[in-house]
Amino acid sequence: MTEAEHFAAEDWADFVRQVTSEDQTRLMNGHLHDGCPVCTKAHHDWHSIRERAERDAVNEVPEASIRVAKATFAIQKTPSPFMRAFDAVKVLFDSHALPVTAGVRSAGGGRGRKVLYHMGDFLVDVQIQATREGRRTSVVGQVLCTRAYPESVYGVPVVFLRDSSVIGKCLTNRLGEFQLEFEGPSENLSVALGLREEGTAVSLGNTSVGRS
Repeated sequence: MTEAEHFAAEDWADFVRQVTSEDQTRLMNGHLHDGCPVCTKAHHDWHSIRERAERDAVNEVPEASIRVAKATFAIQKTPSPFMRAFDAVKVLFDSHALPVTAGVRSAGGGRGRKVLYHMGDFLVDVQIQATREGRRTSVVGQVLCTRAYPESVYGVPVVFLRDSSVIGKCLTNRLGEFQLEFEGPSENLSVALGLREEGTAVSLGNTSVGRS
């Protein structure tokens, strides 16, 4: 339990997988019955991830879901697995890193952010921008395989998180493209993708996209 009297995300990940001890399970069930809104949402998010993985297993496409679950858990757990999930990720381009000319607004201001990542045999292009209304954040991206005989990038699970909460999830289409929107600020973001054996976790940090 944290100082704010909430169970950690990794506790709820273990809880929904039914691997917590009897005493821990009893405590967490009691906490849910007390109606804590923060932990109730965390429990719901992790329960949804498990249900999605189980549905995919029935449809005989478990590997990608297992990978994204591993990467998602890595984001929530201790620094050691967290770093293993991030170790092969390299930033090739980040519009926020472009130099700002005097008198000109920064590349991120008002135009969103574009980042290109390289991870093993894959490139991941992510663009983040505030919607026209200014109350939601839009994310579009594409996963590309760089092999001579490309691996399929269709149906790759993509999960976006802000801090320790899942805020959006989707699957890539046949071209490896994905798109989603979420409420609230574009701060402390991470994305988990069902790529590579252990999954791939990417920290987007504070995107600071401009608002209309």
